[in-house]
Amino acid sequence: MHRSVAMKESISPPKSLKDLQYWFASIITRRMNNGSEILAQSPSGRPISDEAAFWINPSKTLAPFQRIEIYNQQYWWRLLTIMQENFPVLTRIFGYSDFNNLLAEPFLLAYPPNHWSLNNLGDYFPEWIQKNYHDKDKRFVYESACLDLAFNLSFVEKELAPINFIEATQEGAEGLLTQKIRLQPHLFILEFKYSIPQFREAILKHPPEHWVDHDFPELKKGKRVFVVFRSKELNVVWKEISYGAFFLLKQFEKGSSIENVCSWLENQEGPLLEEAKENLHFWFQEWTILGWLGLEASQKLSRN
Repeated sequence: MHRSVAMKESISPPKSLKDLQYWFASIITRRMNNGSEILAQSPSGRPISDEAAFWINPSKTLAPFQRIEIYNQQYWWRLLTIMQENFPVLTRIFGYSDFNNLLAEPFLLAYPPNHWSLNNLGDYFPEWIQKNYHDKDKRFVYESACLDLAFNLSFVEKELAPINFIEATQEGAEGLLTQKIRLQPHLFILEFKYSIPQFREAILKHPPEHWVDHDFPELKKGKRVFVVFRSKELNVVWKEISYGAFFLLKQFEKGSSIENVCSWLENQEGPLLEEAKENLHFWFQEWTILGWLGLEASQKLSRN
């Protein structure tokens, strides 16, 4: 016991180390100049060549500021590469340079990584676009970011135990009526003003360089609803659904029983709700087969 207390008291790092770490982070996270070089002045206003020499020793071939410049470059090149990979549609629309300068770098300055994993690097990218991007194609840019993010998240999100289709249609049907059912965490319902999923499939057939000299694929307008989800084969795919199906699926977003949803439907009016009433049984079977619906962890779980 005395040893553990002593160890806890000895793990506090010295102030000089904290100061070095703070300085190091403040330098490598600064935006580079247009030539991908470290900025000539440090945040304190001193020449980076002088300030770096205070903290870093030179090597046989590199001056102190050149040594920290390597970390500055690797920090940005790594993050920009991840943003390009996570948002391939916008990378192709803007091209590497404009995507980095107009979108990715300003976003990363506002939302630097704050987690050991970089999987969630662009989680707030659509939100940032909504607030900070103001060109006439804003809606298209925003929807493209939302779709790419849904594909990224769907791949890594957890899965609730899916409903067993046989039980749902035979002896287990009565019990399932009252159980709380939720949409799978890897399923995302997206309402768009453009046919972004079809556009995405077409534009991803070629690398960003291809679209410098070629026309973009056709982009159709018109409000539509799409679902992005992870299939049972562990592929992230999409499917277009009707507004009636969208209306009904939203009832399971926060968790509900089939019984409660049916009771809710009985008190609704309008053509979309009429469509939902007529197709409830068919849709539920389809969603169960596709694995869109799952049971809460506290309930009895079953798998196909």
